[in-house]
Amino acid sequence: MNDINKIPPIINIVGRKRSGKTTLILSLLPLLSAKGYRVGTIKRTSHKETLDIPETDSFRHRKAGAAIAGFLTPSGVAAYCETPDQDAGFEILKDWMLGLDLVIVEGGKSSPGPKIEAFLSNQHSEPICSDPNECMAIVTDHLNSWPVPIFRTSELNRLIGIIEQNILHSHENDSTGK
Repeated sequence: MNDINKIPPIINIVGRKRSGKTTLILSLLPLLSAKGYRVGTIKRTSHKETLDIPETDSFRHRKAGAAIAGFLTPSGVAAYCETPDQDAGFEILKDWMLGLDLVIVEGGKSSPGPKIEAFLSNQHSEPICSDPNECMAIVTDHLNSWPVPIFRTSELNRLIGIIEQNILHSHENDSTGK
């Protein structure tokens, strides 16, 4: 569906801690895949994680001076590199996503691009992203009169229609010059 050299459109799934961001992404992925879309995901976190396991060969390669240490198995690939900050790491990951139809970023409330908020009313009193200039939708268990489209988790096919119309098809038209 997408040009292999084109960076795909990005949607940020935002919300406070324990608001259902991961659950929303895990629900959207099979629906998008069933429609033939190739989707990548990126998880943003403020936690300082050790991604490479100390004393493994790839860890030792990096510590000895490799700018990137790749790890290849019969079933997958990983690469480890240090970056000065999250934005630099994000740029590297975006390059890995070339040729996909869509990238879903979990987190990234301050990142550019369209946002969909996961909001659970039993966890928080108000969404963080109800500005229609910033937020394209809220997926929630609580129907309220926020100035953005609101979807229940049972309405995700309708939400995918909005994603297709506003992001995927819009991105296709941008890439073909229409």
